[in-house]
Amino acid sequence: MRLSHVVIMIGVIAALTGVPPAASRAPDGRQNRTEKGIPVVHNPRELRSPPGAKRLVLAEELTIGRGEDKNCQFAELRSVQADSEGRIYAIDGRECTVKVFDAEGRFLRTIGRKGQGPGELSFPSRNIITSQDDLVVLDVGNRRLSFFKKEGELIKELSTAKWRFARFRVNARGEIYADLMEVSERGEVVQNLTKFSPDLATSTILASEPRPMAPDRLEPYPPGFAHGMTRDGGLAWAVDSRYEITVIDPDGKPRLKIVKDPVSNPIREQDRKDILERDYKNLPAGMVVDFPSHFPPIWTLVVADTDHIFVRTYIRDAKGGYVSDVFDPKGRFVAQFTLGAEEFAMMVRDGKLYTLVREDAEGLPLVKRYGLVWK
Repeated sequence: MRLSHVVIMIGVIAALTGVPPAASRAPDGRQNRTEKGIPVVHNPRELRSPPGAKRLVLAEELTIGRGEDKNCQFAELRSVQADSEGRIYAIDGRECTVKVFDAEGRFLRTIGRKGQGPGELSFPSRNIITSQDDLVVLDVGNRRLSFFKKEGELIKELSTAKWRFARFRVNARGEIYADLMEVSERGEVVQNLTKFSPDLATSTILASEPRPMAPDRLEPYPPGFAHGMTRDGGLAWAVDSRYEITVIDPDGKPRLKIVKDPVSNPIREQDRKDILERDYKNLPAGMVVDFPSHFPPIWTLVVADTDHIFVRTYIRDAKGGYVSDVFDPKGRFVAQFTLGAEEFAMMVRDGKLYTLVREDAEGLPLVKRYGLVWK
């Protein structure tokens, strides 16, 4: 049975033609101001919808991962993307390959195989589709970025051995955005959001988030970057410990800041027990898990091809699903929806939301596609 998620969209009260120097409050509680010449949109904690507002409907269109065809099954899903023709590219981490499906969910081919040679993969963790419909895979095991044509032909490989890439993007100019971890001379752990030249030869740090290193303590939610690429090749990024999203242009210049008052979400005793049981069963002697008082306000961030921003939070609904906030290209909080605890939004393109389900009720990893309709 197909699922539909219905969410409320704030109606457009008035077009934003500029942001005044002093803060102004919109009828829905939103405040607009400027900081150092940059427009700042400060959204209220709760979605406020006027009468007659439109709705965003997520209607499930496609599921891949069930059935007898082994080509359409996954051992371990890690990342899902789609190209301009609706072809779906899913990383199966255990099989060290990328499975490719057409827009109807029919299996087409695999790209890559387990190994260390050219075009082979050791620990593929993330993939993206470029504006030319090329596939790029972050291979953590071989410490490189592998570029493929959609048919599977290897284009090139770039070594990432100098860095610890986590997530990455490639814009139309070939420039590469990545968040990576380093250790400073003062012994701090530093998360850097960095922009590289197409050959990784030069780089510019866009933002840094340092924290003290504590050898005997583990952080379940260490601060890190969530980001997505805008349609012109810029970036929307946030540190997940703060509900502030900065949008920069392709040259790295900030052009918008989006702020939302976070919902209070304390980590309770049962949450601690669940996290310890799930993630820290074999904790070394002397190690302590250092829980914060609250969950971070941001979990993941996806930017649609319309420049809408989808933010998954740690807020849970009555059925155990996680709430996602949606912001329009002008930074206005316009919608919310929920996905299951094991389901993550990976990409929004051409009015479709592509998700990864780590495991369904039967223990099966799945790829899903939803149609997005504002009506």
